[in-house]
Amino acid sequence: MRKAGVFDTKMTTGAIIGKAKLVNCVFVDEAIQDLMRKQHMQEYVLGYFAKHQYAWVFEEAELFERPFPTTGKRGLWDFDEKMCLKRME
Repeated sequence: MRKAGVFDTKMTTGAIIGKAKLVNCVFVDEAIQDLMRKQHMQEYVLGYFAKHQYAWVFEEAELFERPFPTTGKRGLWDFDEKMCLKRME
């Protein structure tokens, strides 16, 4: 993580910390690996860009004011933002 410029290792786990719009899914080949290493080193180091995998592309990322505790929802799933906000009150 230091290689990516991330020094604070106190990352939130077991919670939803924000939301974003999924806009693309890219097949990872050598060209994508090179691009990520050269232009997006932090994402390359913190992400998973092995050949023959897929990388998600997000836009409109929004960090929530407070994390919303949750468990067991790896991958894609429907997020009920109204329910989340109600529970956080």
